[in-house]
Amino acid sequence: MLKRWLLALLARVGLMALGLCCCLALFYLLACKPTAPRSQPSLLWSGGSASKEGYLALLQEREDSHRHYINSLTKQIAQLKEALQERTRQLQESLDKAKTRGVLPQGLESLHKSPTQTDLKVGKEVCIQQDGRVHLTVVYFGRDQIDRVKATLDQTTRETRFRSFTLIQLNEEFSRGRGKRVYYPVLFSQYNPSMIYSNQTRLPSVQQQLVMRKDTGFWRDFGFGMTCQYRSDFLNIGGFDRNIKGWGLEDVHLYRKYLHSKLMVIRSPSRGLFHLWHEKNCADQLPADKYKMCMQTKAMSEASHGILGELFFKREIELHLSSQKQRNIRT
Repeated sequence: MLKRWLLALLARVGLMALGLCCCLALFYLLACKPTAPRSQPSLLWSGGSASKEGYLALLQEREDSHRHYINSLTKQIAQLKEALQERTRQLQESLDKAKTRGVLPQGLESLHKSPTQTDLKVGKEVCIQQDGRVHLTVVYFGRDQIDRVKATLDQTTRETRFRSFTLIQLNEEFSRGRGKRVYYPVLFSQYNPSMIYSNQTRLPSVQQQLVMRKDTGFWRDFGFGMTCQYRSDFLNIGGFDRNIKGWGLEDVHLYRKYLHSKLMVIRSPSRGLFHLWHEKNCADQLPADKYKMCMQTKAMSEASHGILGELFFKREIELHLSSQKQRNIRT
């Protein structure tokens, strides 16, 4: 955080120095603008020796004046650069001393606050107090203020009795370069609960429905709507194709963009993620190909092949059971 703030300060001082140089250059151009002499007679070169010598003398005078202003401007820029370097060195020493004492100069107190405090406050108000069915993973880079982070987690545990968290400490600097990846997890997609538990009088809770069996769901290896990526990567690659209208294909096109980019696309199953079933409506306004895809996706998400087969051959199954029952009665 200190390094980022210092870089921002250096950038601002550099811009100020550049603006000052531009102003000095403007003053130099204005000062060097030739003016018509008041009393000096015209020195137009008409071929005479006196006029030629006077013209050359005037050029020499102007050249010396220009050289003087250039040397003066160069000295001023060098002095400004030296002052800027000295100010940067003093600021760095001040920040180092303040960091050692644990007290930052006035106006920089926010740099001393651990970012985990704000994150935990939001997580405590939104996740823990309202739901509680979450697991918090804190990844802390470096060793500075790690004791403060642990104390904050302990305080949160005492206040909320929340213990479902993991603290991971990495003895390295945080790098945004690690964000050059895009994650497309393969989720376990849930079937329609009303179809799976049709023989029960009451549907199980959502938590009880999150089980991985052939009759409860399937691995959604063809879907690309669930993804984890940096917002900057999403914007740089162009985001979704806004020319696509209606249902489907916008996530596939985005996935293909990432495949043809320099980012690393990670595609792997995740046992901890579920795609909950929801109603899917295929609009009549969709083109024929998209409507067919929508209906196929809807059918695959309703139930397993076995349950769908029982529904499709329900009439035949009922006739068979009825005939079996009559045979048993006769015998």
